[in-house]
Amino acid sequence: MLACVWSQAQAQTVIYQQNFEAPALACGQLDGTARTGATRLQDDFGNNFRQLNSADVLCITPPIAGKQNYSDPSGTAGSYTIGFYGSIDTANTEAVGMAFDPDGQPFVNGSLALAHVKLANYTATPTSPTIGSPVSITMAYYRLRAVAGGGEPASTDFSLSSPTALGQPAIVRGLPTSTVLTPIQTEQVTTTNSTGNDYALDWNTHTFSVDTSGFATGDKLVVLFTGLALNEYVAIDNFVVTTSATAPVPLQVSKTFTTDTVQPGQNTQISIDVQGNNVGDTLGLNLRDSVPAPLTLDGIASNSCAGTAMVTGNALELSGGTVPAAGCQVVLNTTWPASDLCSLSSVTNTIVDGSDFSFSSGAATAGIDATASLACNRAVTPPVATPTAVPLGGLWVSLSLGLCLFGLARRYQQR
Repeated sequence: MLACVWSQAQAQTVIYQQNFEAPALACGQLDGTARTGATRLQDDFGNNFRQLNSADVLCITPPIAGKQNYSDPSGTAGSYTIGFYGSIDTANTEAVGMAFDPDGQPFVNGSLALAHVKLANYTATPTSPTIGSPVSITMAYYRLRAVAGGGEPASTDFSLSSPTALGQPAIVRGLPTSTVLTPIQTEQVTTTNSTGNDYALDWNTHTFSVDTSGFATGDKLVVLFTGLALNEYVAIDNFVVTTSATAPVPLQVSKTFTTDTVQPGQNTQISIDVQGNNVGDTLGLNLRDSVPAPLTLDGIASNSCAGTAMVTGNALELSGGTVPAAGCQVVLNTTWPASDLCSLSSVTNTIVDGSDFSFSSGAATAGIDATASLACNRAVTPPVATPTAVPLGGLWVSLSLGLCLFGLARRYQQR
């Protein structure tokens, strides 16, 4: 059944995949949080990476004595992640941008994890807004033209400069002319820390897609993270960018029974398929499947969706799962009890999108319920003939009569 999930995934090419696990400096050298001075993030993560002001590497493990350490309850980030700060004024506002070549494909798609935390380990760390409220990040997309056009000059690179007002996007300039570029697309992305811990990374997944079908050969797409409000701080991790002929597919759940019909006492399986976004991992899968009576849920046969999965009564409960780009599958064992002689002609099993199928990371779903039906067929056993016992006396009478008739037939033949 998993092959069905794979077949729905469209062809894609991964052009960037970064979990930020190889910074040039170790946590102790970073003092727990920041990259400052001449050494910047692009030294660690490639020439397509640009930052405004310091931007940061956040250290998660190993813990540093005497410092406020960050924690990662879900284990999503590994030892390091990166982050940027809304600051207290426009001059110190941070932003992060990257440039990618669509290479003739009509879509550049991406997936990343975002987390809202407080900034730590600075001598004069300002008080961040209350953790727990949604925080908005601006994601803006720009076209670097290989050849001048559309009122913009040719650009081989880009730079970032401070916004005109706090909370507004950083200014992107095409190089070498330093011309201010206009975004071709913008979106507001929200992330919420629901852990109650100011320094715990509570990851939210976001998927984006930009139509690059009008790009000429050599044009590049700039993806910018910017626009944080006063003192807000957001971490970024597990950043995947692909080129594709199609936009990302919506996250959707579907299900089937292995067989259409069972008899009392027979078992079957329920296959639950979760379609991935065709770009990268989607975090925070929460899945529930209540198996209808009289079926009994006997256990979990397999689970490629990770997370914590258990059977509670007659229901599957899965939390904290991860859906890979190609999707994942959970298979359940179930039985129609032999004691129930088809009290119902069929049962229907439904997973409701939104209540039974959702993502704590905030990822959007297709809004389509998953439904499967199973029929019960009470087989009728044909009657079997039972031999009739013949009394012993009757047997002698039958035998004598048979010998008599045999003798008469012989005499008749001799005449």
